[in-house]
Amino acid sequence: MPLIFRKMFQYKTTLLLSIGALIFLLALSGVILWNAVELHRADNKLTETIWRM
Repeated sequence: MPLIFRKMFQYKTTLLLSIGALIFLLALSGVILWNAVELHRADNKLTETIWRM
């Protein structure tokens, strides 16, 4: 395989891995944010329940 094709393959592989990593990090951030919001809602609901007693 000529050197130019190996360089192009390495570039494409690096680009695809970088895009994949970015998508994974965005998805992980979304899950963490969603979890934090749900935890905050549950905490507020529990606090309201305690104050009503």
